[in-house]
Amino acid sequence: MTSILTNSSSMTALQALKAASSSLEATQGQVSTGLRISEASHNAAYWSIATTMRSDNMALSTVSDALGLGIARADIAYTALDSTVGLLSDFSAKVILAKDQPDNRAKIQTELENLKQQIASIATSANFNGANWLNTEHPGNLAELSDYKTAIVSSFVRSPEGHASIGKTDVNLLRTSLFNVGGGGALQADPRSLGDIGGLRGQSLNTNGAMGFQDFGFTGAVAIGDTEAIRFTLTLDEGLHAAGQTFDVVIDKALVSAELGTTDGQINTIAEMQRVLEAALNDAGAPAVVSIAGSRFAIRSEELTGESGSSVSVALTETIGGQAAGLENPLAGNIRDSYATTGLLFAAPFRVHNDVEFSFEIEVSGNTPVRITIDRAMVDAALGTTDGIVADPDQLAVLLDHALDGQGINVVATSNFVRLLIDDTVHPNAGARSTIALSDVADNVGILPDFDLMDVDVSAPSANLDNYISGLDGMLKKVMTAASELGALKKSLNLQADFARSLSDSLSRGVGQLVDANMDKASTRLTALQTQQQLAIQSLQIANANPQSILQLFR
Repeated sequence: MTSILTNSSSMTALQALKAASSSLEATQGQVSTGLRISEASHNAAYWSIATTMRSDNMALSTVSDALGLGIARADIAYTALDSTVGLLSDFSAKVILAKDQPDNRAKIQTELENLKQQIASIATSANFNGANWLNTEHPGNLAELSDYKTAIVSSFVRSPEGHASIGKTDVNLLRTSLFNVGGGGALQADPRSLGDIGGLRGQSLNTNGAMGFQDFGFTGAVAIGDTEAIRFTLTLDEGLHAAGQTFDVVIDKALVSAELGTTDGQINTIAEMQRVLEAALNDAGAPAVVSIAGSRFAIRSEELTGESGSSVSVALTETIGGQAAGLENPLAGNIRDSYATTGLLFAAPFRVHNDVEFSFEIEVSGNTPVRITIDRAMVDAALGTTDGIVADPDQLAVLLDHALDGQGINVVATSNFVRLLIDDTVHPNAGARSTIALSDVADNVGILPDFDLMDVDVSAPSANLDNYISGLDGMLKKVMTAASELGALKKSLNLQADFARSLSDSLSRGVGQLVDANMDKASTRLTALQTQQQLAIQSLQIANANPQSILQLFR
């Protein structure tokens, strides 16, 4: 049907033209920008993700620059320390030479002064962008500080919750500083030496409790008739935490005759009493031995009853006319429930500085030896202080008691003596089984210099070259440790920098996967859409020509 009011063909052609033009515009945008999604209206989710990733990539670029600065600082400090190690080794060698050649000490001192200037120059020159990790300016002595760090940017992190943050790596200037304004640098006097640690150093304490025993006085010869006997109840290893075990012991004529090779049943000497008594104990199954000293004999527990106590108790039940060859005559010597105790004389106050610790090995009553370590934090926690000072025997006792918590040892101070006592509630076995062994006392700082490198003067009459040599060795170890730590830091920062570059490339690829246009596809589609647009225009022209043909009929 043909209408002069509604041109359906024209309308259809116009819609096709508009669709082709719209698609052509979008495709031309992709071709010109290279992006499939360039604004949120194209795909809000992809656009948001891509925008966040681009922002992260820009932050990573900044982090990479900061890492470059950190690497440069670490590299300069490491290079300076490495040079210092060589110069300090040469310095030590010349001090040793001065000890061997006392007549040339003035000349050697001139060489040492030159080395001092070189080392000082290196430390001063190890500066990058105002940062110097070797020549520090803290007003306090570094040995007294718990924290003196600088931080360098090392990473950019976005948490799973979407929070962005910058990761940093701390550099401990307490370890890298060679010279500090307030002292405490690696090439300055170090006050951290623990000395004899209040008397602990050099100690090897090893003690045990005494086996339980009862002393008796031999009262002379005794004759046992055919129907007579000496009888007693022997209780072994009764104690604070044990009921003990009892044994019925009998000494009769048959036993005496068998043991002594006689027929009269007579015990004449203390040596014979020892032999007879040991035989009677053996017959009764009692794990005990008999010893003699002069006119005394003792029954001693072998601590084999399985009871935790260590003691001997005799209760006579039958005698020979009131006589029992001395068993009726118990003497004052009586050891019961003896527990190990040891101790040391407090020598002098000492101070545990930051990063300093000492340790010792403790073994209690046959248990596995345990290594106990005490550092500044433990000292302050035990004593309620902040300076790490152990000033007197009472404080040392409190500190050791704190450190040995859980080991079953109590520590107390008596006058100037610090005593270690077995806690029998933890270690109930008494006697020889009760032991304390404290040994291998050591610290982590060793011999420390009590002088500054710049003050070394081998030509001075009062120069202590042995002290210089040992102190310089301590300095060299500290510088080598600092160089090792900075070397590890350099490696870590380089790895972080490589990772940052790789991550940046990955982010760029990820963004491209989301929003970049496929240019092959876009160019092909562009050609197709241009053809569609031309065809739509032609169709519109044809559709608009139809009404003109109708008008011809009315002419």
